[in-house]
Amino acid sequence: MSKQSGGAIRIAVAAISAVRRARLESIIRSHLEFQLTASFGVVASLLSFAGGAELDLIVIDSDSIRDLLLEPTSDAPIVEERRPGDSAERE
Repeated sequence: MSKQSGGAIRIAVAAISAVRRARLESIIRSHLEFQLTASFGVVASLLSFAGGAELDLIVIDSDSIRDLLLEPTSDAPIVEERRPGDSAERE
């Protein structure tokens, strides 16, 4: 991962739920090595932003992943975290 923004890892967040989005933002802000670059309530807005942004990581709440287009938006990795009890396939 590149760290061109003064050593911080640049992160953008997307979550439909304002509560989950605020929690993700809080986790990111609590670490000095992370920089919250942007936060969105709609994945499509994140994808539009990510195309022109220099991001190291994109975090998308799993309940918001349905909105994700299956096209790469940048060189930033996309990781989905599964919680115990999540089904392997979504309806």
